[in-house]
Amino acid sequence: MHITYKYERNLTYIEINNSNSLQTPQSIMTIIDKRITDLRNEEKAIRKICVKLSQFLKQNSITPFNDDIIEYLQHFINEEKQKKSTGIDNTDIIKGLEQMIKDYTEEFNLYTSSISSQNNSTSTDRFDNTAQIEEMFSLVQKLYDLPINGKLIEEQVRRMKEGRAQATKSDEQFVDLPTGYNSPDILNNLKDIVNRKNR
Repeated sequence: MHITYKYERNLTYIEINNSNSLQTPQSIMTIIDKRITDLRNEEKAIRKICVKLSQFLKQNSITPFNDDIIEYLQHFINEEKQKKSTGIDNTDIIKGLEQMIKDYTEEFNLYTSSISSQNNSTSTDRFDNTAQIEEMFSLVQKLYDLPINGKLIEEQVRRMKEGRAQATKSDEQFVDLPTGYNSPDILNNLKDIVNRKNR
């Protein structure tokens, strides 16, 4: 799904009532700096978890794995470059996105090499990865527990699951078999289960 949108620049001025605010400009800057540091720390945590989840999917997928994160970031870079052509100074954003791609690639390669060396050194059953699956669930929970963006990530995942369930439900088709058809017991049992579920 693609979304198109238009950017508009709006300046907003807010009057600050000095009698209610006892904060000095230095304390306000300290609060802003702390927020920036917290956001950067969350970005690093999200990137590390994303690398581990991507690597897990790559190792355990039946179909070929396609890592769309770099392509997704490249899409944002192209959009930012389009905005720049309209006169918006967003060089820092473009550099930040390019740095994100570089950092993600480095972490992914580092994690991939450590996993492959780990796989070479141990001869465990590839299909017995219960501990690894548990780790993936704990990583997802760590994403949800992030103080700034955790709830937003959890809400996006919930909506994505609901959308997928709705799409699956709308794609299902029930076909009545001809009256003379003698269906196997397993199909009759399945039909009973589906009918009970729809009540």
